[in-house]
Amino acid sequence: MSDGSSEGGGGGTRRPRRPFGTPPFPGPGQRQPLLAGSAPLHLRTSEMTRRTLEELSRRRRERSERRRAAALISVLALLGGTVRVATGAYGGSGGGTGGPKGMLRGPGEGSGSGVEDGGGDDASALASASSDNAAVAAEAARPLPAHLEALRTFHDVGDPLLPTSVPFFFHVPRSGGMALQQIFGQCLGRVQATQAGAGDGHGHDPALAVVVGVDGLPYVNVDASNVPGLDRAARLGLGGSGLADVVTSSYLREAGALFDPGHRGRAFTVLRHPLERAVSTYHYRTRGDQADLSPDLTLQAYAQGGDIENNWLTRYLTGRVEGHLTTEDLEAAMEVLETKFLIGLLEDGSESMHRILKYTGWELDGDSEARARQEECISTYLMDGTNVGPVEYSLPRKGTQAYAMISWQIKYDLKLYSFAQEIYEKQTRQWGSKGRKREQREREREKAGK
Repeated sequence: MSDGSSEGGGGGTRRPRRPFGTPPFPGPGQRQPLLAGSAPLHLRTSEMTRRTLEELSRRRRERSERRRAAALISVLALLGGTVRVATGAYGGSGGGTGGPKGMLRGPGEGSGSGVEDGGGDDASALASASSDNAAVAAEAARPLPAHLEALRTFHDVGDPLLPTSVPFFFHVPRSGGMALQQIFGQCLGRVQATQAGAGDGHGHDPALAVVVGVDGLPYVNVDASNVPGLDRAARLGLGGSGLADVVTSSYLREAGALFDPGHRGRAFTVLRHPLERAVSTYHYRTRGDQADLSPDLTLQAYAQGGDIENNWLTRYLTGRVEGHLTTEDLEAAMEVLETKFLIGLLEDGSESMHRILKYTGWELDGDSEARARQEECISTYLMDGTNVGPVEYSLPRKGTQAYAMISWQIKYDLKLYSFAQEIYEKQTRQWGSKGRKREQREREREKAGK
């Protein structure tokens, strides 16, 4: 995959690719918000940063309270529905009308099958509904650690895909995310909720709608790339609207407010080796289309100064965007990845795309010619290996000062990435391609034979 500025296209055409510029990266003349790491291993603070963090904390508390209240209301409504079904099924003729007693509806379902008078069928349906409601109630009441509480409205990775599930792409900057978004729109024709939908003033529309972006692709009229945009999308009910085929944002925890127990987010991400990502970020910020740092800044000076990101992935998975990180934070980030995410790897782009399609339930066109065009479009944007951008560069060699300083700034992300590779291997059993599953079985047989 590539998040550079090379060209690609879909449906037999080629369009210029938009330069990478998705927040949290700043535009020209802007400072990097909440991302800069400096020795001794904590992010710099300022009065503006303090106020921002307080505001984010306040919003998280409010969202947590709203989620708890919504979950409680949902549980009470479901239990009340069970009582009404029980009363209708076993409480008499209700006026002698006879016939079906009503409809049983499970969580997130628009309708159910009719339940006719008759003890056996009624009892079975009632028992099933009661079991489902009890499961929802248990899930809503289940205590979670703090790092998972904000993600309660996301599916666990092992949950089945439901018609009400909303695919959520956690965009890690400089990890092929722009290529993936082009695949979603250009190749697959999916309606996206990302920053592009707020263009031409649509970010202030009073109601949700699908609009056409400047690139001719369909978007929901929200901006999911920043916290105010996510707040607006949550107020307008994006998660339950059914308008977005996929939501894309770098703000995982804040995006939890978009969803509810009946419309859960189904999260996936694509990760890149942290050292490669850090060097790519340096070149983008010093020589890219939206560079905000001096081109004379050396990689070593960048790694030593306060502009380099400090363990971005660990921080944004746990919400610890400020202050020192500990091994407990790393363990929390590991649990979030393992529990909530289908993992993709930039270095294994084609296989990762196969898994994403399977995980989201998206299928290519049934028509052979249209399918061939989609496959060609996807292959245009996929590239196994490191990103290809407008600037050619090499990675610092192990043993150099630049390598050591960057590695220190990303030491938790390095461990997290190694853990993500292990998860990726484990997820092969359920989500991998046939070829990859076969390779895994062969390796396991060889290992067992030794």
